[in-house]
Amino acid sequence: MSTTSEEHEKAESEQPADLSVQKTNEGELNATKASVQKSDTKKTGAKKASVKKSGVKKESTKKSQRTHDSWHVNWVKAGNHSRQHIRQQRLERGKKIHEKIALRQALRHPVDYVGDELRADNYHHLAPVRLMGWSVLIGLVVGVIVSLFRRAISHLLLGVQWVYAQARMGQWWWLGVVAAVCLVISFVVAWMVLTQPASSGSGIPDVEKRLRASQPIFFHWWSILWRKIVGGLLCFAPGMMLGREGPSVQIGACVGMGFGPLSRTTRKTRKELVAAGAAAGLSAAFTAPIAGVLFVMEEVYSRFTIKTGLCAFTSSIVASAVTVQVFGLHPVFALPDTYKLPLWQYWQLLVLALVVGLIAKLYEKSLFWATNFYSWARIPMAFRPFISMLLLLPVGVYFPFLLGGGNGLVDALGKNRYSIGLLVAFLVIRLVVSQLSYGSGVPGGIFLPMLALGSLVGALVAEIFIALGLGYNTMGYISLMVIVGMAGLFGSVTRAPLTAIILVMEMTSDAELLPLGVVTLLAYLIYDLFGGEPIYDELGAHPAKKVFSLLRVSQLGTLNGQARKAENGEFGRTAENIERA
Repeated sequence: MSTTSEEHEKAESEQPADLSVQKTNEGELNATKASVQKSDTKKTGAKKASVKKSGVKKESTKKSQRTHDSWHVNWVKAGNHSRQHIRQQRLERGKKIHEKIALRQALRHPVDYVGDELRADNYHHLAPVRLMGWSVLIGLVVGVIVSLFRRAISHLLLGVQWVYAQARMGQWWWLGVVAAVCLVISFVVAWMVLTQPASSGSGIPDVEKRLRASQPIFFHWWSILWRKIVGGLLCFAPGMMLGREGPSVQIGACVGMGFGPLSRTTRKTRKELVAAGAAAGLSAAFTAPIAGVLFVMEEVYSRFTIKTGLCAFTSSIVASAVTVQVFGLHPVFALPDTYKLPLWQYWQLLVLALVVGLIAKLYEKSLFWATNFYSWARIPMAFRPFISMLLLLPVGVYFPFLLGGGNGLVDALGKNRYSIGLLVAFLVIRLVVSQLSYGSGVPGGIFLPMLALGSLVGALVAEIFIALGLGYNTMGYISLMVIVGMAGLFGSVTRAPLTAIILVMEMTSDAELLPLGVVTLLAYLIYDLFGGEPIYDELGAHPAKKVFSLLRVSQLGTLNGQARKAENGEFGRTAENIERA
């Protein structure tokens, strides 16, 4: 019994200690549970935060994907726009650019841009009046310059004829003096032409090219002007068979270009001033105001506008008035009164038109043959004018009236009778020498030589008809054939029949309109039937023949590649590069 009680007491004494241990264990468990809960809450918070961040990233990627998709869709839509819409956008951009350019021009030239309303109401009325005022001044200046040019040419021609007359009387040493002077002139003129190629030749093709171009006109008018005057006088001094009308037209165009900046007009309107100067130049060269206007409209500018017509007519009238004050009212060609040919004899005019059309085609071909001859023979530019001048020595001694452009020849045909053989010789001499003179590249025209050649053809046909007993043995009949021959050859070669008829009427004071119209029209058709082209258009369309004929022999070897491009129709930029060089 004692043992059991002791054990019971021990158990009772040990029981509170076990309870305390149990309580401590429960506290530890609770603490661990709290810590676990805290850690769980932390983990769940971190997970939620990471989930939120990943959601934001997903939303941003979705937004970027949406923007990328929308850009792609817009790009596809833009790519699917029609060409018309794209062109419309380009036109709108171009309009904005043109508006900016117009604003800059308005700031530079406020006189020409005075507001939309004032321009719409008054510009079309004020601009022609302003241009006509400047055309009066241009016609006055051109008339004075060309009149002095004509007077100097006539005095030089009289002087060289006097020298040849001295040689004909036995003083042959004068021919040596003439040859030495011709050599010096040849070197000087070659230098002028090589330094400014635009001053060579007639000048009419150059003016045509500049007026017909779509871009605004601009050229170095002063360098061309003084070279054309000085070089032309030097070439006319020994009696070269060249015309004064081509240089006169280019001189007038240079004066019109010089007045362009002074008149404060736009660059587009300067073409009207240049055309007015060209018309004034031809009017002053022949005292033919109506023909000057028609030639510019029909041949040079090849279109008619109200402003251009008013400017050209105004300057042409003023220039003609100046030349009348200098040379008087008498016509350029002093021919006797023409014979009134009956209608049943008009078959003679048909024969004359056929001959004139054939001679016109021969004239066209021979002009380019002469130009290519110097290049083919590899003759330097310095000696080309000298060769044509040497050919004038025997002509000046025995037939001095053949020298020059042809005024003396036409007057002689109206006063004297010549045999058929002599007329054929005159025709061959004038054709060969005048073509070689022009082909050398010196400043001078073909306008007046064409008229002289046509007069020879008319006189030759008239003498043949008289010899066969079919014509009328009177000077009036020969004068009629001479006049219609001039109009027919010039109208067919230049393809400007209306200008030819009016020009010959003004230069001869003859009003035989029906014979002139018949021969000019038929000769024009025959020339066209044989494939003839306007001579000035051909000279302007084949600049290679002109420019390469002006180069030195040493330059020809280095420009073979450019020559090949010229043959393939790629000469435009090459010619500009050569001219700039």
